[in-house]
Amino acid sequence: MSLKIRLKAVENNGKVELLLSDNEGNVGVDNLKSEGARGQKVKWKLSKKSNINKIINIYKKEDSIEIFSVKPHRVNDSKWKAVIDKDIEGQEGYNIKFEYKDGREITIDPFIDVPPKK
Repeated sequence: MSLKIRLKAVENNGKVELLLSDNEGNVGVDNLKSEGARGQKVKWKLSKKSNINKIINIYKKEDSIEIFSVKPHRVNDSKWKAVIDKDIEGQEGYNIKFEYKDGREITIDPFIDVPPKK
């Protein structure tokens, strides 16, 4: 089963925040820690009425390890996907850059954690 992450922008006192949720039941604002498995597909998708025009980029943070064997790539303006490497473990901080409904570009940095083999 794929790890599916949904995105929705919300404005709070003039600041745009990103509400994230995944199919594991995790929810966060501007930060989400999802647990992925080796070889698992990861899909990012805009929620309905997301207030986001498009996902601009999804990329690893400079100081994080690379956990993807297939790096995040655009399917269309509202969907991106990647594949977690089969031989990796650890946590990756990555960035999601998106265009808010008013045209502003915003970047946030959630995590994906790949636990050690049992």
